[in-house]
Formats: sequence, C-alpha cells, structure tokens
Amino acid sequence: YKDTLSNCLDELITIQQTIDDLLFLAKNEHEVLEQNEEEIYLDEVSLEAYKEMQTFAKLKNIKLECQIKEPLQIKGHHKLLKIAIKNILKNAISFSHENSTVTISNYQDEDNQVICIEDKGIGISKEDQEKIFDKFYRTDKSRNKESGGTGLGMSIVEKIVKIHKGVIKLQSEENLGTKVYFIFKG
Repeated sequence: YKDTLSNCLDELITIQQTIDDLLFLAKNEHEVLEQNEEEIYLDEVSLEAYKEMQTFAKLKNIKLECQIKEPLQIKGHHKLLKIAIKNILKNAISFSHENSTVTISNYQDEDNQVICIEDKGIGISKEDQEKIFDKFYRTDKSRNKESGGTGLGMSIVEKIVKIHKGVIKLQSEENLGTKVYFIFKG
C-alpha cells in the first residue's frame, strides 16, 4: 500500500507541475512584465541557482562549477530568471556523463550580458535542436519515466528569456556536450 500511495503521490506532483507549467505558458507576457520588474544582478541569480542545484549534482556524481566574471545588471524578475537557469542546469546535470563537469558562467560580450551553461553530456542531435523549444517535445534520449519531464521545460525557459528581452542560443554536438546561452542586450 505504501508503494502504491507513493507512486500515486509522484503522479499527482507531476500532474500539478504540468498544470502549473501550462498556466504559465498561457499567461500573456505583458501580465508577467507588469508584476514588479526590477533591476536584477545576473551574478546573484546565477550564484543562487548554482547553490540550489549542488545537491542534485552530487546525487548524479556531477561536479558543478560557477565562473562569474563581473556583476551584470538587467531589468527583470529575479525568481523567473532563476527558474530558467535552474531548468537548464537540471537538464545539463541529468544528461551529463557521470563524473563530468557542468559549468555556469556570466560575462559581458560586446554590448551583451551572457549567462552560459555548459555540459559534457550526451548532446542534442541537429534535428532535435530545431524542435527542442516546442511545447511537449522530448528527445528520444529523454523519453523515459525516470527523466520526469513533460516536454514543457525548454518552452518555459524560452518564454522567460523572451520576457527579459533576451534570446536563447543552443550549441550542441552528440556525445560531446551542450552549451546554452541566455543573451541580454546591454
């Protein structure tokens, strides 16, 4: 009975998360933007996400590194941006080879403020890269029960980055790793 109830609880949590994700995606960007936009420091948001993902990384035998070059500021929503960063970190950790390193870095590139998350994992095929931001899309390698994903995470990340007037770029090669860039105009 305990196992059955535990499985039911896991399913309910997954369903609740899916509903929350769908509601977020359905929200108009203007509604989100009107809610307390403020000056945020990318280094603080990145450092918080890094610290909060340490335990998950240790469970997966992944070393998590943080390389912050300078304090960078944008207008936005601290909590939303942290959700986006943690989502990419979770994917990077989940799909990395054991005993490898995932790195989050912040830096200025010409007039842009950049957050980059890099892993040395399984990578993403070219065809999957074109669809990865589609709602409910999951790559073949992630189509298992253990990943716990709904195929909404990358859509949410893309929406959060757009809300912050940024763009998201992906560079990946199968079996070599992936780099995800959040690029914000300075």
